[in-house]
Amino acid sequence: MPRTRNKQSGEGWWTPELARMKIEKTRTSMAWMRAIGRINGDPEEIRRARMRYMQMAMDQMHMHFASAIHNSAFNVVHGYVELCFVQTHGEDPVILHKKQFRELCKFVTAESFIPCLLDLCKALWEIMKSYHKVIIWQQRNDSDKLTA
Repeated sequence: MPRTRNKQSGEGWWTPELARMKIEKTRTSMAWMRAIGRINGDPEEIRRARMRYMQMAMDQMHMHFASAIHNSAFNVVHGYVELCFVQTHGEDPVILHKKQFRELCKFVTAESFIPCLLDLCKALWEIMKSYHKVIIWQQRNDSDKLTA
């Protein structure tokens, strides 16, 4: 059975610590602090600016997860197609990298369909576990801030 070559699909791919680092990077890359400074201390404006910032950070995190899903799925399917393609065609599978995911799936043989599907489910499950860990971390972190 081919192994996925995706480094991001393994256990602990997206940890709460990595999420915190990404959010902090987003915070520092934005002009968030300057926006807060222009608000002149109005608590309602500060709250709205923080909400906009958090929404942007969450949107960016969702884009990272969507990218991880796409990359993991492509790499798993590509691994199986590459193996089958060489066995059936005896050609160099370099041309497969240029195929879109939908077209790549057409090359999965009947014999490798179930193992490919299982590996695909495992890779996507790892991403879902990572997403769940980030959500738990965020809920815990948000509740800590509320009690402080």
